[in-house]
Amino acid sequence: MERSYDAFVSFADSDRELALKLKALFKVAGLEAYVATQDLAEAGEPRWRREITTAIRSSAVFVPIYTRRSLDRRWVMYELGVADCAAKKVFATKTAAVTFGEIRDLPGVDEPFVYEIGTPAGLSNLLLNVAQQSGRDRKKLEGLVHNVVNTSQEAESVLRAARTRWIFVAGSRPSNSPTFQRLRSMKDAGATPEIVLEQISAELTTALLTGGFHASACPQVPHVGVASARAATTWRTHGGIDVERFRIRGMYPIDRTLRATIQEDSQKRLMQRLIEEYRQSYLCDVEAMIVLGGNEGTEEETIAALNLGVRVICVPQIGGTGERMAPRTSDYGREPLKPEHNVWKPECAEAIVRLLDKASL
Repeated sequence: MERSYDAFVSFADSDRELALKLKALFKVAGLEAYVATQDLAEAGEPRWRREITTAIRSSAVFVPIYTRRSLDRRWVMYELGVADCAAKKVFATKTAAVTFGEIRDLPGVDEPFVYEIGTPAGLSNLLLNVAQQSGRDRKKLEGLVHNVVNTSQEAESVLRAARTRWIFVAGSRPSNSPTFQRLRSMKDAGATPEIVLEQISAELTTALLTGGFHASACPQVPHVGVASARAATTWRTHGGIDVERFRIRGMYPIDRTLRATIQEDSQKRLMQRLIEEYRQSYLCDVEAMIVLGGNEGTEEETIAALNLGVRVICVPQIGGTGERMAPRTSDYGREPLKPEHNVWKPECAEAIVRLLDKASL
């Protein structure tokens, strides 16, 4: 006899931890969810297809988890197709880093049934609607679900993971940029452009962390990454935040060393491919990348982010890559990103954070 489930949870393998947290929450609420185990055959193999198809058909509803890493995963789309063929109700879930606009056109996605699992209300509605679809009495479960979502460690674990919004602070001191040489700060009119760039990097990082975002940068980059890392350390010391709110990403030392030492064309092509693959690995779960200045490496990094569908916010008044690439981004021309502004004001960092909270056009 086939085993039945209240929900089939579909996820990208890199989101397995979140899927398991959601499964644990379902269990506490008296519901059983199917989550593919790691020892299941490799995705696409006949045994994998058989088990996945059987589990989907044996589940009352299909619950895909949409994160930055699952939007373009082939097998998540395959499972969605199986659910559609089996006429399963789809209760799509998303994390805070994904906008509804990014999943609106996916098969089975219906706005009233998209659940923001980074909020207690979203989690409660998901659990209650799954229970109802499974034939349970929704009214009788409301008290239990409310208690589970608001007091259990399992719910807090899901909420914490789903609220995570990584922002990558990229860039460096632009070379040969007249725009950069004109850069000034309202806070310190006599500061050099390099000092202003450090102020901008630090203020942005502090504003991101204060605004509830997670920040990442490459500490080896002078003026940008190093200032960002210092600001995160200072903010953590004063605010007592979890160390996971800031992480080291990027490849500045590797990139510069390889560019300077490799001369042979075939080796350069191999180097470029390896660099591109590594960039994709640290940008794939980023919600947005903020570009401050930058040169050749930052421009390649910006193109990689755009190709991955990552939102890119360029600050054109710093010059360099940020100035050149700004017209290709959806936020170009919004305050405070207008290219004619060459004076950095104290409120600019908070304005960029507010911009991040708005959906991309």
